[in-house]
Amino acid sequence: MAKNKNATYVILTWHDSCSDNASWIENDDVTVEPLLIASAGLLIKETKEILCIACATYEERSASIFQIPKSCIQKIKRIKFPFNFTR
Repeated sequence: MAKNKNATYVILTWHDSCSDNASWIENDDVTVEPLLIASAGLLIKETKEILCIACATYEERSASIFQIPKSCIQKIKRIKFPFNFTR
Protein backbone atom coordinates (compact mmCIF):
# COMPACT_ATOMS: atom_id res chain seq x y z
CA MET A 1 0.00 0.00 0.00
CA ALA A 2 1.13 3.50 -0.72
CA LYS A 3 2.16 6.00 1.90
CA ASN A 4 0.39 9.29 2.35
CA LYS A 5 1.18 11.68 -0.45
CA ASN A 6 -0.14 14.84 -1.99
CA ALA A 7 -2.76 14.31 -4.65
CA THR A 8 -4.00 16.68 -7.30
CA TYR A 9 -7.69 16.85 -8.13
CA VAL A 10 -8.46 18.50 -11.46
CA ILE A 11 -11.55 20.07 -12.97
CA LEU A 12 -11.35 20.34 -16.76
CA THR A 13 -13.30 21.78 -19.63
CA TRP A 14 -12.18 20.30 -22.94
CA HIS A 15 -13.21 19.76 -26.55
CA ASP A 16 -14.16 16.19 -27.41
CA SER A 17 -14.51 14.69 -30.86
CA CYS A 18 -17.89 13.12 -31.45
CA SER A 19 -20.37 11.74 -33.90
CA ASP A 20 -24.00 12.70 -33.44
CA ASN A 21 -25.76 11.05 -36.38
CA ALA A 22 -26.45 7.38 -36.84
CA SER A 23 -27.90 7.77 -40.33
CA TRP A 24 -27.04 9.31 -43.67
CA ILE A 25 -27.05 13.11 -43.82
CA GLU A 26 -26.55 15.63 -46.60
CA ASN A 27 -23.02 17.06 -46.52
CA ASP A 28 -24.40 20.61 -46.57
CA ASP A 29 -26.41 19.85 -43.40
CA VAL A 30 -23.37 18.84 -41.34
CA THR A 31 -22.64 21.25 -38.49
CA VAL A 32 -19.06 21.72 -37.37
CA GLU A 33 -18.98 22.71 -33.72
CA PRO A 34 -16.76 21.42 -30.94
CA LEU A 35 -18.40 19.50 -28.12
CA LEU A 36 -17.41 21.14 -24.82
CA ILE A 37 -17.09 18.61 -21.97
CA ALA A 38 -16.59 19.10 -18.22
CA SER A 39 -14.71 16.36 -16.34
CA ALA A 40 -13.23 16.06 -12.87
CA GLY A 41 -11.01 13.49 -11.22
CA LEU A 42 -7.76 12.62 -9.55
CA LEU A 43 -4.71 13.35 -11.69
CA ILE A 44 -2.88 10.01 -11.92
CA LYS A 45 -0.43 10.65 -14.78
CA GLU A 46 0.66 13.57 -16.92
CA THR A 47 2.94 13.74 -19.94
CA LYS A 48 3.87 16.58 -22.26
CA GLU A 49 0.83 15.75 -24.43
CA ILE A 50 -1.67 13.84 -22.24
CA LEU A 51 -3.44 14.44 -18.94
CA CYS A 52 -4.75 11.24 -17.33
CA ILE A 53 -7.47 11.46 -14.67
CA ALA A 54 -9.37 8.81 -12.71
CA CYS A 55 -12.91 9.26 -11.46
CA ALA A 56 -12.48 6.44 -8.92
CA THR A 57 -9.34 5.54 -6.94
CA TYR A 58 -8.72 2.97 -4.23
CA GLU A 59 -5.25 2.32 -2.80
CA GLU A 60 -3.02 2.09 -5.91
CA ARG A 61 -5.87 1.22 -8.31
CA SER A 62 -8.02 3.45 -10.47
CA ALA A 63 -11.13 3.12 -12.62
CA SER A 64 -13.08 5.28 -15.05
CA ILE A 65 -9.84 6.65 -16.48
CA PHE A 66 -9.81 9.44 -19.06
CA GLN A 67 -6.74 10.17 -21.19
CA ILE A 68 -7.27 13.66 -22.55
CA PRO A 69 -4.93 15.32 -25.06
CA LYS A 70 -3.70 18.62 -23.61
CA SER A 71 -4.35 20.27 -26.98
CA CYS A 72 -8.10 19.69 -26.34
CA ILE A 73 -8.13 21.19 -22.83
CA GLN A 74 -9.66 24.66 -22.70
CA LYS A 75 -9.46 25.26 -18.94
CA ILE A 76 -7.94 23.40 -16.00
CA LYS A 77 -8.19 23.98 -12.28
CA ARG A 78 -5.78 22.05 -10.05
CA ILE A 79 -6.56 21.45 -6.38
CA LYS A 80 -3.79 19.91 -4.26
CA PHE A 81 -4.60 18.12 -1.02
CA PRO A 82 -3.14 15.41 1.22
CA PHE A 83 -4.54 12.02 0.25
CA ASN A 84 -4.22 8.71 2.07
CA PHE A 85 -4.43 5.66 -0.21
CA THR A 86 -4.28 3.28 2.75
CA ARG A 87 -7.19 2.08 4.83
